[in-house]
Amino acid sequence: KVLALALSDTELHAVVLGRVAHGASRRAGPRTAHGPSSPNVDGFRMGGKKDDAKGKAASKGDQASAPAHIAEQAPVAQPSKAKGKAKGKAANAPADAPKTFVSSVRPAPRPMFFALFVLGCVATMVMYSPCDVKGKKKDCGYSGISPMECMTTACFTKTPGPFMKKTIKVDRRQGLALGLDLAEEEDGLFQVSRVLDDGAVKRYNVELAEDAQESAVRPGDWVLKIDAAKGQELAREVKKTTEKTVMLELQRSRLPRIFQFLHSSSNSNSKGKANLAERVLSSPGFRHFVALWLSFAQVAVPCWFISGYPAASLPAYMTISSAASWWLTRCCHDGNVGAGVPHCYSGKRELAPEILRKVSADLVALAQRVAQDPRDYFDVLFVP
Repeated sequence: KVLALALSDTELHAVVLGRVAHGASRRAGPRTAHGPSSPNVDGFRMGGKKDDAKGKAASKGDQASAPAHIAEQAPVAQPSKAKGKAKGKAANAPADAPKTFVSSVRPAPRPMFFALFVLGCVATMVMYSPCDVKGKKKDCGYSGISPMECMTTACFTKTPGPFMKKTIKVDRRQGLALGLDLAEEEDGLFQVSRVLDDGAVKRYNVELAEDAQESAVRPGDWVLKIDAAKGQELAREVKKTTEKTVMLELQRSRLPRIFQFLHSSSNSNSKGKANLAERVLSSPGFRHFVALWLSFAQVAVPCWFISGYPAASLPAYMTISSAASWWLTRCCHDGNVGAGVPHCYSGKRELAPEILRKVSADLVALAQRVAQDPRDYFDVLFVP
């Protein structure tokens, strides 16, 4: 019995070793041959079905005898990983942006308002023709100008000059000076730095009619003559208080006050030509363009605000306003004109309220014609 038990333990040990070797050989790849030098495999084969059953039982016993704490660790590890992933996602999630006053007032983005603004600008450009000029046409170019240059840049470069001159009459009462503070410039001209409240010029400005304010004397004007006096004599003439009607010859820049430093010379009699900045800023086309652009911008900014889009979309509104303003300001070209008639001429320079009134009237008239005969307009648009 003792010998049988020892032999049985030896066979069981051989069977277990044979199964381990057989599993390792299957993982490593197929074997080409099994010779007598493979004791583990031979032992497995010699054991028979009974030993194989014993080996399986031993394997199950080994699995059952595994420590309990090892088996408990596997299911616990997965929740910890999932929990870590959840924390990582929570950390990477963007925090809610703080609400500002503008975001609380403005609604969600609404593209409808941008579309309406674009549609209004397009309708204005289509329905209104600045080239429909009645009467005498004003030259906007030069001999030989191309149609492209005429309709693009001519309206911004055709200028009467960066300076304008005018002569006014001021009644100087007895004991009352003109009331002008003059500053001498480097080129010898005297510029008005201030109009005093107790002078004859101030009284002259107050008594001007509302439609004649362009004749008022302003700071920044240059005084060329006071009667026959000029140059250094102006400093003495401006202080006189004798009763007399004084003739003032003034020179004024056509440039806005903040851009007057761009003048190449403050003397209009200078032989030098005006630079490009002077020509553009002093042109009537540029002033009309700015007036129209400001009118379009007064509509564009509220549309942008109501639309709810960020400030990055505001340049799109300003670009469309600029395109519409340029279209309504541009010069017109007509090559089929008679002698003495300019082929590049200035368009109608009407302000935005008048333009919108005419466009509205034309749209109403068009809608009435379409309502009377819609089939005719449908055929024109869609039937080839």
